[in-house]
Amino acid sequence: PLRRHLDEAGLGHVSEMADAEPPHLPRGCPFQAWSVGELLRLDQVVLAQAGIACG
Repeated sequence: PLRRHLDEAGLGHVSEMADAEPPHLPRGCPFQAWSVGELLRLDQVVLAQAGIACG
């Protein structure tokens, strides 16, 4: 759902928050640096340590 979100609310960005239930509609500020930062950390640190290719 997060990758799909990059093409929806704010192109190339992640909203501040989303609904907990599907379809997880974006809420709050559409451009949040820390939201994008956490996705980058997930990709570069967490998934890399787990040996999961995400890119």
